[in-house]
Amino acid sequence: MQNTTRNDFLSMLDVARFGACVADVGGEVIYWNRRAEEISGISAAEALGRRSHDLMRALASDMASSPPDPGEAPDGTERPAAGTTQLALVPVVLTDLADRETLVAYLFDASSVSAAAGSTGFAADALRAARRSAPDAGAGAGAGVSRLSPREEEILRHMAAGAQTEQIAEDLDISIHTVRNHIRGLRTKLGARTKLDAVVIAMREGLL
Repeated sequence: MQNTTRNDFLSMLDVARFGACVADVGGEVIYWNRRAEEISGISAAEALGRRSHDLMRALASDMASSPPDPGEAPDGTERPAAGTTQLALVPVVLTDLADRETLVAYLFDASSVSAAAGSTGFAADALRAARRSAPDAGAGAGAGVSRLSPREEEILRHMAAGAQTEQIAEDLDISIHTVRNHIRGLRTKLGARTKLDAVVIAMREGLL
């Protein structure tokens, strides 16, 4: 995507069939597409400026606790007849846009658990798109990536969702110092210079 600017990327998401939330490197939501509005009931005006991690976590929690409404969805498709609604979410880190801007995009869709059982359609498609978009993350990554510990993998997933160190510590009920130590450890194992590099490498290696 080296010739793609931020505006080019956001224009592609305007017509996407899945929800898209895009945040800047500080975690502030700068884009919320029409499909995201339909899935969540949250308007772009309400989403813009919020913390992306908090917004996506709240959305996933709300959907898991609320049964889907019967009838027709906003886009005219039939809603699932029954079952608990779940959020299929794929984070994408973009570091090679033409304007040298780093963005974190969350691609998501909703389905009932009963209807989605055994199906990975959205997640698989979105993950393929994410890996096509992910740049080479630099020297040190590749087949020689060391195996991460379960705790490092857990922290990596939180990082990919846009959580900051303090939020990870709170979510996992561990100290900030411990989180920082785990981040240093997983960055070393992945050969990553930064936390963003670590997420990109992990996506490329199939760890996310």
